[in-house]
Amino acid sequence: MPETIPTTSSGPTSKETTVYVDSSKDVFDSSAFDPVLARKLALANTAIDQIGMTPFQWKLFFLNGFGYTVDSLLVICQSIAMPAVTMQYGSPGKSLKGIALASQIGLLTGAAIWGLSADIIGRRLAFNSSLLLAAIFTIIAGGMPGYISFATLVSLYSAAVGGNYILDATTLLEFLPVNKTWLVTFMSIWWAVGYTITGLLAWAFMSNYSCFPTAASGACAYQDNMGWRYLHFTIGGLTLMLSLLRVFLIRIVQTPRWLISQNRDAEVIQFLTDLSAKYDRQFDLTLDDLRSEGDVKNTEKSVWSVVRIKAHFSGLFRTRKLTWSFLVIMLNWLVIGIVSPLYHVFLPYYLKSRG
Repeated sequence: MPETIPTTSSGPTSKETTVYVDSSKDVFDSSAFDPVLARKLALANTAIDQIGMTPFQWKLFFLNGFGYTVDSLLVICQSIAMPAVTMQYGSPGKSLKGIALASQIGLLTGAAIWGLSADIIGRRLAFNSSLLLAAIFTIIAGGMPGYISFATLVSLYSAAVGGNYILDATTLLEFLPVNKTWLVTFMSIWWAVGYTITGLLAWAFMSNYSCFPTAASGACAYQDNMGWRYLHFTIGGLTLMLSLLRVFLIRIVQTPRWLISQNRDAEVIQFLTDLSAKYDRQFDLTLDDLRSEGDVKNTEKSVWSVVRIKAHFSGLFRTRKLTWSFLVIMLNWLVIGIVSPLYHVFLPYYLKSRG
């Protein structure tokens, strides 16, 4: 029989609701290390399930999907532009593909910074600012006068969008009812949308506004090689529009599950109350229910304290099962990170050599 931890919630309807934390199928049983957090998350999850799927979550699905789209847009954008930029300005090193390297360094840096900061200060700031910064740097990249300056801007817009991928998935997941969490996996469809848009734009710009493939390096004039610039201006403008939609179409708040982990119970209830009132839904959870469970561990300390920052890393290795899960996922992403750049770096040169 699965191990469960019962907790009781009574709401405004005076209907007693018993919630269970079922850890039998979890990779990480949080109740073994912080039972208060486990019980509070169970209560919050039940409240979200009672409210159900609303237009708010559907908007998030599309707006977060824009982030997936932009992620693939920008990765492919620099890959397609690289031969044209190299033809116009030459490359500092014959064997070093500086633009591709700049992109990968930026993606790695962005993933580390955005991911960790979102755990510390919450999802909202990173969610609202990552696409906006990516749009600004992409537009500026289209006007760069040299190889080094262009590679620098590529690294910057890659860093801006680097952590956006996981932020979009995490933010959506933390707002969804349990029976709709499959939408996070379905989000991958937005990657295909990004590839398609970039391919169509490149077909229009690169084929009509680029130097001939036979042109010598450095012999390609500015006015004859505007395709890669038009590509960046257009994708940057599209990204800017999508980033503004994310800010103004839906006013994102901190996710209820993250707020629970920070012991900010009143804000959780406020969000659930506002959401249920707007869409005429009901839920039973009250502020007293959450507070009666106690305080989550270490939340009395600053979010920048050594103890709490260390927990973000040590928590990945709490159990053998969790450690293996983390390592396998990292290995999968490592392989993807090796194969994908090889493909994107090689493909433009292959197509160029075949006319």
